[in-house]
Amino acid sequence: MPPGAPRGPPPPPGSSSPSSLMVPQKPLIVPKKKMKKLFWNKIPQKNVSGTIWEKMNVIDVKVPEEEFETLFCEKEIKPKLDPSPNEKANEETEKARKPKTLMLIEPKRWQNIAIMLSRFSTLKYSTISDAILQLDESILDMDHLQSLSQYPPLNEEIEILQPYISDPPVNLGNPEKFFLHLIKIPSLDVRLQCWKFKRTWDLQNEELKQNISTIVSAINEVQTSPSFRLLLKVVLEFGNYMNGGTSNGQAWGYRMNCLTKLMDVKSQTDNRMTFLHYIADYIIKGHPHIPQKLETELRSCEIAKNLSMAVITGTMCEIRNSINALEEYCKKLSASEMALKNKDLFVTKMAPFKKRVQEQFSQLEKKLKDTQKGYLDLIQFFWEDPKEMEVNVFFGLVHRFMLNFEKSVKDLNRWREAEIKLAKIEEKKEEIQMSTPPEETSNNKIGLLDQVIADLSSGQAYTTKATRKRQKRIKKKQKKRKTPRTQTETKDLKPIE
Repeated sequence: MPPGAPRGPPPPPGSSSPSSLMVPQKPLIVPKKKMKKLFWNKIPQKNVSGTIWEKMNVIDVKVPEEEFETLFCEKEIKPKLDPSPNEKANEETEKARKPKTLMLIEPKRWQNIAIMLSRFSTLKYSTISDAILQLDESILDMDHLQSLSQYPPLNEEIEILQPYISDPPVNLGNPEKFFLHLIKIPSLDVRLQCWKFKRTWDLQNEELKQNISTIVSAINEVQTSPSFRLLLKVVLEFGNYMNGGTSNGQAWGYRMNCLTKLMDVKSQTDNRMTFLHYIADYIIKGHPHIPQKLETELRSCEIAKNLSMAVITGTMCEIRNSINALEEYCKKLSASEMALKNKDLFVTKMAPFKKRVQEQFSQLEKKLKDTQKGYLDLIQFFWEDPKEMEVNVFFGLVHRFMLNFEKSVKDLNRWREAEIKLAKIEEKKEEIQMSTPPEETSNNKIGLLDQVIADLSSGQAYTTKATRKRQKRIKKKQKKRKTPRTQTETKDLKPIE
């Protein structure tokens, strides 16, 4: 039983006690030498029964004792003589030369920063700070930037470390030494965010353009699809007939959530048949290619159902904030003498990107604005509430309706195939009844009919003529082998003495 696991219930009366199920004690082993220790969590003897360890008891393992003890015995420690007064003095001097690490950062945060620095093990701290100043992408990759953004120096840490910039103590911890390089970089956190934005923009821009284009395509498809419009019309007409004489009758239209409820209305005579099955059957009789056309005409809805206009708009706002931060930081550095003195290449390298991202973002904003208007028109076209009908909700309803319609068509085809097969069996039975001579008894007729049904069920009726002849020959030979010998055949046989 693992540590902390709840104990099982006591054994029922009359059952074996735990001691009777316990595995036997392992033999005591006493090595000739003092061995190194293997630290493990030992399973109690009473809990071994029924585990993999009990089954391992049958495996025989021979330990080469002498070799094993030689390799893994503890090193003999010679008793240390009391040091002389001179040796004691030397030890104390040596301890004085090794001062304790000076930690100026909160311990838990200090530990996390030390772990982060292990990812930069091949880089000097000065190399890292220079790469940040010069935006050197050959030295710092995206993972490095994520780590640096996660643990920038805090304001209180900068105040504590400020006095040590010119003359850092030898025993200063590595996180503190690293931060001494970083605090020389102006507005480090803003710089890192701008750099990350530059390196992710192209991918982000392409993803946003693709998502917006998908929504635009889905809007156009739903508005213009003849097959979808025909389906909506048929549902409306049959729904009005079904609701005739009630307050829900005589409708000119219905809300889109109705489309997901069509499979809930079942036929009175055939429990398999739903309202949507009937609609599908009606449409296929007059328009057999509608299922294929519907899938082609509304192909973008499957992807659009996973998109959200609110998420896209929120992402665009974040990008706008990043562009504004980039502009302000560039202005700040352009007017800074410190940046020129430190050979800061931020403005030089960011200027072309800033111009490009502003142009691309403006195009993206215009496309999003047009898409938002187009989607609002679509929602109003279907007389839906834009507050309730987000992009993923609306196209999710359409796509779910398409899947249900497709399933209904498949069900109808499967049922038709079964009916055709059954009709063939009935037809075959009638043919056999017609071909049976009238003088035969009713028992023979019934037996023959039973045989035909059995043949049809097993597939025997559909075998080739040659196959049936071969099967008859085999049965005839088997019958001959089993036929008992006649009296004339056995009269010449002599009895065994």
